[in-house]
Formats: sequence, structure tokens, C-alpha cells
Amino acid sequence: MIKWSTYPLLFLLTFGIFEAVMLGYSYFLIFSLLLFFTVSADVIIFHAVTVERIKSLQVHRRVVPSAKAGWFDVALEFSGTGQGLLVFKYADLLSDGLDAQGESSGRIIFRGSGQAIKEYSVTSPYFGRHTLGPLELSASDPFGLCRFRILRQETDRVAIPPMIAERAGMRGVAARSHRFNPVAGSLPRPGQGYQFLSIRPYTVHDESRRIAWNRFGAVSGDDVYVKEMEDERNTDTIFVIDYSSSTNIGQLDRIYCSEVSGALRASFALCRQGDRVGFFLYSSTRNFFVAPEPVASSAKQLQAILKSTEPDGQFDLAGSVRALKKRYGKSALTVIISPLMAFDGMAINRESVPILSRRSVRLIVPEASTFFDSSGKNASLILMRMVTVGRRSQMSNNVRLLNGLGVRAKLSSSRTLVSDLAAIWYEGRYSYAGY
Repeated sequence: MIKWSTYPLLFLLTFGIFEAVMLGYSYFLIFSLLLFFTVSADVIIFHAVTVERIKSLQVHRRVVPSAKAGWFDVALEFSGTGQGLLVFKYADLLSDGLDAQGESSGRIIFRGSGQAIKEYSVTSPYFGRHTLGPLELSASDPFGLCRFRILRQETDRVAIPPMIAERAGMRGVAARSHRFNPVAGSLPRPGQGYQFLSIRPYTVHDESRRIAWNRFGAVSGDDVYVKEMEDERNTDTIFVIDYSSSTNIGQLDRIYCSEVSGALRASFALCRQGDRVGFFLYSSTRNFFVAPEPVASSAKQLQAILKSTEPDGQFDLAGSVRALKKRYGKSALTVIISPLMAFDGMAINRESVPILSRRSVRLIVPEASTFFDSSGKNASLILMRMVTVGRRSQMSNNVRLLNGLGVRAKLSSSRTLVSDLAAIWYEGRYSYAGY
């Protein structure tokens, strides 16, 4: 297309030609005619040759997984025919959240027919499906009078999985770094297990293999003590994760990424032999259930789901528990993770209270404002942060309201989500009474 600045130039050249004819300025007339035909030829040749050659370009995108985990190698193959010099720019437009390294945009020069290959790599800190494309091609004439831009609508999808292996590798570190403060009445109970709990005086009913010989005679010289082991309860835990569109926000990290990562980290760090963990991604349009299994197995199933879907729909707090009950009728500790972006505490009905106040249900509410950098200068991020900060007091009031109704809810943040999940899981493990 012709730039708007070109039209005044053509008008001035045309006016100069008529003025030279009327006044008889022969040299000025020759100069004006040469300049007019030069500009006109530039515009005509650009549209007749350059634009048509760009439209006829053959472009193919190849996407293959990289040797580096979580990365994809992308190759853009350009091929064109024709004669003469062709210079154009390209830019592979990537969806929000993708990071690119390499030649995802640049300039290509063809001298006649030719081919060019541009390679780059993409990854994302946010798992799920991401879009590559469309491809933008643009060019301008040598004088900068015309500009052409076209979008090639071919797109490809890449599925970024969560780093399950990395979560498993952090199990020992996470277990050592968390500090739990279980409430009174929910402490671990002595029983037949493998975790050391305490020591107590020996009785005639105790087995000799439980004697703590290193404490023999510690007080009176002939007193005997036995070791008590923690009761091993095989607990089924299901993390209900808010997978609505309201969780697909955040600057430091997306809320839905933090929810899933927190659930995985807590699972790998806390679950013992015999414990089973399940996951339930829920919204009005998302209903993905991973039945409780050993955490390594259920985490792999969750990985396959996450890399092929994106958050969408709306989240209903009581509806998520009802939907879980239909999918899994057995007794299980249920931990719900939701920022409650669409929750109205004043609109909660009486039927929802008994569902949410069950002793097997726990609720963690990540505060949305903590997922944004307070020092950011971007206008859209500032606006989003103002909206989420404005809802902070409302979220606190909603959590207090839920607590008053008997719901075990706790407000969390992006930094403390994992430790809060661990604490509430540990408390629920020794206190819940099932459905």
C-alpha cells in the first residue's frame, strides 16, 4: 500500500509540472517530469513485482522437540522464484508466554530465485499449549514511499509439559525446608510404622525389638525405654485445582502454573509409601480427573493432560466438590486450590455450606496480587495489579466468611503456596474423618 506521505508528494510534483508548463520554465519542467516518473515507476514496480513475489513465497515451518528439556527447535524455510533483488522482513508471531532464542525475526535477501532457512528455539515458563504463528512478511520500496504487509495464517502448536522430573528431584530438599505446625489434636499417633515418633517407658506388653538400648539406665540405672513409631496411614489425597480462565494471569508466574506446581511439590515432598495422590482440574469447561495412585504415576498422567489443554471457563467452589464426588466416590482428603476470582461470599447458598464444611475438605486461596511485580512500569500490568490489589480485602473477607461457616480455608501467596499446602495437608492427614 502507498503511505499517506506519498500522496502530498505526488500532488506537489503534479502541481510543479502544470506550473512549469504555464510559466514556460523548461528546465523546471524537465526536472519535475523526471522526478514524477521516478516516483511513479517506483510505486508501480513495487506493487507489480515485489508485492507479487512476496505473495508467491513458499513458507514452511518445522517444529521438533529439542535435546534440551522443555525446548522446541523451529525452522522456517523460505523459497521464492523470480528475477532481480528481493528484500523483505519476516517475524514469527508467538503467543503470550513463549520465550524465543535465535532468528525468530529478521531480514532475508533473494537475488533471483533462492531458498533461506531461519532457525530458533522456543520455551515457556508456563506449561500448556502455545501457538507459533501466524508469520508476518513485510517489505518497503527503496524510497520508503510504499509498504506491504501480509500475515501467513499457518500456525503450529507446542505443548510445554511441567518439569515432573525436576519436582521429583526436589523431594528431599522440599521435605527438609518445610516446617509444619499441626494444630492441637491432629498430631501423629503411635503405631506400626517406619517413622520414629518418640520414646516411652517399657511395659510388659512391649516387644523386645522395640527397646531403645542406647537409653537403657538413663535415669535410675535400670530403667528401660522403647521406641514408638508413627502410625502409617495410607491416605488418598486429591488436589482440586481451579483451571478457569481467571487463573491465566500473573507476571511473576501464572496462577494456574503455581497451583499445579505447588500441588506437585507438596505431593513429592510429603507422600509416603502407600499414600496415593490424585488431581482434578476443574472449571465449567474443564473436567480432567486423575485417580489417586502413587505420586510418580499420577504425576505422569497429569503431565499428559497439562500439555494439551489451557485454562478456560469459570470455577464453582461447591460444584467442584460435587463433581469430584461423582468421579470418585471413595473417602479422600480433598485440598482445593483456587484464587476465588469469581467467588461472591454473600451469594453462597445453604446447600453449599455442608459440602464445603466436611472434615475432609481443605481450601487454599492464593492471593492474585502477589503474582505481579510491584515495580513494573507496563501500563497493562499496572492496571491488572490495581484490579487484583483492589480485590485483596474482598478475598480476606471471603476467607473469614468461609471460616465462620465451618470451611477450613486459608489465604496464601505466590511465595508461601507450597509451604501452606504442606501444612494444611499434614493437618488434614491426621484429622479428617472422610466423606
